[in-house]
Amino acid sequence: MKFYYLFGCMTCCCLLFFKQARAQDTNITVKGTVKSVDSDEGLPGVSITVRGTSIGTTTDAKGSYTFSVPRKGSLVFSYVGFEPQEVAVRDRGIVDVKLQADIKSLGEVVVVGYTTQSKAKSTAAVSKLNPEELKNVTNPNPVQAIQGKIAGVSVPITSGQPGAGATNIIIRGGTKLNVYGQGNGGGGGNAVGSADNTNPLVVVDGVFRSLNDINPDNIESFQVMKDAASTAIYGARGANGVIVIKTKGGKFNSRPNVTVNHRTTWETKSRDYKYIGAREYLTLARTTVKSTFDLIDKPTLLNNGGFSAGTRVYTAKGQYGANINLTALYDNIVAVEGQDYVNNLLAKGWQTMDDPINPGTKLLFADNNYEDLLWNTGITQNENVAINGGSERANYNVSLGYNNQVGTFVGTNYKRYDALGNFGFKVSDRFKLDAMVNYQNVQPNYVDNFLNDLTRATRVTPLIRIFKDDGNPMPGEVYSVRNRFHTLQYDDTRVSTERLISRLAGDLEILKGLHFKPALAYTIEDYSYQFFRKQTPASEIQPGTQRQKNQNFNKSRQLMIDQILQYDFDIRNQHNFTLLAGFNFTRNTSNVINIGSQRATNDYIYTINEPATTVINGVVTSNVTDFR
Repeated sequence: MKFYYLFGCMTCCCLLFFKQARAQDTNITVKGTVKSVDSDEGLPGVSITVRGTSIGTTTDAKGSYTFSVPRKGSLVFSYVGFEPQEVAVRDRGIVDVKLQADIKSLGEVVVVGYTTQSKAKSTAAVSKLNPEELKNVTNPNPVQAIQGKIAGVSVPITSGQPGAGATNIIIRGGTKLNVYGQGNGGGGGNAVGSADNTNPLVVVDGVFRSLNDINPDNIESFQVMKDAASTAIYGARGANGVIVIKTKGGKFNSRPNVTVNHRTTWETKSRDYKYIGAREYLTLARTTVKSTFDLIDKPTLLNNGGFSAGTRVYTAKGQYGANINLTALYDNIVAVEGQDYVNNLLAKGWQTMDDPINPGTKLLFADNNYEDLLWNTGITQNENVAINGGSERANYNVSLGYNNQVGTFVGTNYKRYDALGNFGFKVSDRFKLDAMVNYQNVQPNYVDNFLNDLTRATRVTPLIRIFKDDGNPMPGEVYSVRNRFHTLQYDDTRVSTERLISRLAGDLEILKGLHFKPALAYTIEDYSYQFFRKQTPASEIQPGTQRQKNQNFNKSRQLMIDQILQYDFDIRNQHNFTLLAGFNFTRNTSNVINIGSQRATNDYIYTINEPATTVINGVVTSNVTDFR
């Protein structure tokens, strides 16, 4: 009885409290006008919300609003270009507000077309990213650093290879179907997975170029131009949006400043996949093959080494140690190799078990632990040294950078060497000169065919031998899905890209507000991909092409000439106008060579030097596998 009496008292108290709370939260109708501190005109489209709730409204064309809110609530007023303001209702039916302009935000300089403006004077859709957000990230590519940081910008990451970012960036949904693309599995030394012609135009220091491989530590400003008003001057090239980047420069009348930056980061794979172990797989595989009604050659599979869970009878020393399958008959190996050999295997982790389909027969086997061998902790070393400063007539910024990222997947890495120089000169009171030079040497080492090397090869049976007794790697069950360590030993892949970008730009003030801005830029880019597959032992499965070589060279050149005439003026210091006229001339040339050969005479010369033909069994056969 005491329990029920206490419960009844508590219920009454709760009901009284609830009734009192409802009385306090009664809604009232609030109306008012939102204006700017600097103007007596109402602000249309101001967002008004009740803090802590989903209740909200916006002001009309005259800046007026009206809606029902809790009498004890607080209203939050937000408007682009103005500082947000919070006002408590306090049972008032009229709440008028004046918003203060966000001076810091409006005074921020943005690039629009070939000129710059403050946000207060610009109506274009331009988003600016704080350069600090591009630093202290594990990936040396600035593309990944912008993921999720700019509204309306999608950065699909289709590759986890070291140094790789997104191969396409989508601004406001893109301009074609399937903008995210589809990877075809063939890397060729490059990250894959892009859709054609969906990338925005990237302008770095006034030069059209790729966003990949830019050193994030050199970036001073990063902004995205999204709408037609901001991209129209670039014509069709800006249809997918424009990304404008400015690298760091010096400052006039400043002392030399030296900056040294070192970062070490660690990466691991995102998750572990719990594959079945060797003992469980061996039991499942042998019982399934024996019990199945499928028309398969069961004796060969189970008793003649037809698959990884099958046994065979070895007759000579060394046969088991060179065979791809780890499953064997315990007594057979003892008889051929000796008890000491078997004891040594057991000490290294080999196991024994009773044959699930032949009770009383002892099996010898091992788990290759392939997953543990494939993945490791990737360590990235990033070094940057910069010096900047300036006098009354000149300024400078010179930086050197080095990045070495080791991938989490064995055998992958990314190296980048870069040097940047930005120089500014006041030739006269009316004429300024800017010079920029940027050198990059990029050496990626990617998984050349991730469909085979990652998707398929990582799922091989745990009963496949990874290394022979002599320490050399086994090729795998089929050559197209090879053991990763066999690929690393016999495939020599060398990829590099060298870039040299230079630009000279002037600014001549003809009259007050009238400027002539000529510029000349030249870009040199040399891409090199060289592949050589060494001779594999004759006892192993063989590739279709012996001692294959492939080389791909792409020498690109870009010349840019800008001639811009700009006139800035205002009316009564309230209405600002910019008139821009000029042209851009861009010439791109590319010289591409793809060539392949086979039947190299040795494993030391990785460049193509074989004769065009060779004689095999009296027949003249071509050694050329590809040429275009």
